[in-house]
Amino acid sequence: MLATLIAASVLVQPTGTQWPGWNIAVPEKYETKGTYPVLPGATPLTVAANNGVRAAVMGPRDEFLNSAKKFWAQESSSAPWAQEITVSISRVTPNLISVWVETYEYAGGAHPNTNRQVLGWILRGRTVERLGFQHFISSRNDRIAFAQMSLLPRLNDEKRERGLDTLEEFNYDYLNRFVVTEKGLNWKFDRYQLGSYAEGDYEVTVPFSEILSFGSATTLARELSPRTR
Repeated sequence: MLATLIAASVLVQPTGTQWPGWNIAVPEKYETKGTYPVLPGATPLTVAANNGVRAAVMGPRDEFLNSAKKFWAQESSSAPWAQEITVSISRVTPNLISVWVETYEYAGGAHPNTNRQVLGWILRGRTVERLGFQHFISSRNDRIAFAQMSLLPRLNDEKRERGLDTLEEFNYDYLNRFVVTEKGLNWKFDRYQLGSYAEGDYEVTVPFSEILSFGSATTLARELSPRTR
């Protein structure tokens, strides 16, 4: 049954997805704009995802607006503030939804900042859970080994290509910074998480075939893998 459901994976946004948005601006002072998806249907999974995505975009938007209003109530001359929030759908199945939110923001200072937040939900029985790497490799020891054997070498390859010093270890706090794709899991790291601002973002993908090489790879990992469907 699970294989049948996952085989129905939606590789583009589901039909009927709506994209509400906003554009709030005070000329020469600040502007915030953005869009986010509202997936069709009222299943527990869809409701949880829609609520989670809305909270993830409206929280930063409202915080930006509050800060901008307070700042410009006291400031008469400064570079205009700007914010843009976008949401990308990575993968949707009847049992899983994976997206990421990207926020660009400039609020004075030397340079703008961009951060990405990954969001995922999985339906297990009748319960919706936040998606985590434990849903793909169940053993904690295997997850640690995966970080050292699969993620760290890829990140260090990226470091070498940029002519930078390599990392000695992986920060396990970042193990859940992934989205689900058709071929594997894609990790997204923001500026400062793996190096200086000048280094930029980092992004690495590990295919399902490699995840399946670990002994505690889960049924979900096997069913999502294109080679085992």
